[in-house]
Parts: sequence; C-alpha cells; structure tokens
Amino acid sequence: MNEKGENDMIGKTLRNARQAKGYTLKEVADGIISFGQLSKIENDGKGETTSVKHFFEILERLNLTIAEFSKLTEAEVFKLRSEYSDKIQETLRSNRYDKVDELIEELRKHFIKTQNNYFKH
Repeated sequence: MNEKGENDMIGKTLRNARQAKGYTLKEVADGIISFGQLSKIENDGKGETTSVKHFFEILERLNLTIAEFSKLTEAEVFKLRSEYSDKIQETLRSNRYDKVDELIEELRKHFIKTQNNYFKH
C-alpha cells in the first residue's frame, strides 16, 4: 500500500471509515501496525508503507470489504472533485479569473500527485 499520491486518498478514506465506526487509531492499529504508522497513513501517507496483508487486516478490523472500501474511496474522490468544481464556479461568478487559474493549477497538481483520472480535465 504505497503508491505515492494514492496514499493520501487511501489514508483519508481509512480515517473517515474509522471515525464513522467510532474506532480509535489504537483500536484499529493494535496488533497489526504501530499507532504512529497508521496515523501517518491516515494523515498524508508520505513515505509510509504497509503490506497488503496488513491493509486487509485493517479493513477486516473496520469490518469493510475491499469493494466497500473502493466505493468509499471513489466517493472521497468525487467529493473532492465536486468541491473544486464548486470553487471554480463561484470564482467565475465573482469574475476572479486569476483565482480560477490557481484552482485549476491546484487540481492539476492533485491529479499528478494521485495520478487519478477523476481529476483529469
């Protein structure tokens, strides 16, 4: 579980699922990976890795299948894409064209970072 750029969406999805189910970091990580490692994965994923085996153990602890987790990740991507779309539309309505370029550049950087086709425009 270490495709640079994908980890931030994976981490965000793990964090949201964990919090929605009422688990602490310690409860999820216990006996699988360190508390600190899970925290880093959830927060940004920078340089943090774990094995596929541990990833599936974490999903099992969260009572999630890989299909459910994939759907949650897709929902996170869609939410982020919608947020950018809303920001761009609002900025256009405000005639702040210089800000639109900044938002598009942020979106482009996110696409490059995640290599996610949902962010391609």
